[in-house]
Amino acid sequence: MPKAPSHVDQHLNRFYKRVRGKLAAIEATAKRGQTDNTLALEALGKLKPLTEYVNQFHHEYVCIQALRRLKKEHPDLEWNWFPSNTGGSEAADIEGRDKRGKLIVAAECSASIEPKGKLRERMNDTLAKLSKIKAAKRYYFTKNNEMEHAANNRAESMKYRILAYKVG
Repeated sequence: MPKAPSHVDQHLNRFYKRVRGKLAAIEATAKRGQTDNTLALEALGKLKPLTEYVNQFHHEYVCIQALRRLKKEHPDLEWNWFPSNTGGSEAADIEGRDKRGKLIVAAECSASIEPKGKLRERMNDTLAKLSKIKAAKRYYFTKNNEMEHAANNRAESMKYRILAYKVG
């Protein structure tokens, strides 16, 4: 798992630069498709991989904000993270370890907008995965109040020792 950035704000500035670059690429691709139907279909095909970046950017943003909060709350820990981890891995998105390497904090991040349908299933699966990680503290970070509330309710009903917070 990669080391978390020591200067979160500097990483955030680089992150915003990457976001602006992808948005410029999306805009340029969309403009090329405005002249005729064939170019429009070609442009849509080229937009698909770019929109994958958009989804990833939202997840990374939540991870950045979560890392900022966690570093303030647990300043003595060494942080690792995997902000492009979008599920399937046994490791948490963010891990905080003490000087001996013991896992103290495990955190998952979600950029989902609302806890409905597949998004609720994914949230439930993520909370179950997080509950099995042997860490003193477990967190679930999200972008909005509705997801925070649903995650806290689920964690409480399943007796998971996980705290959910809205960040960003």
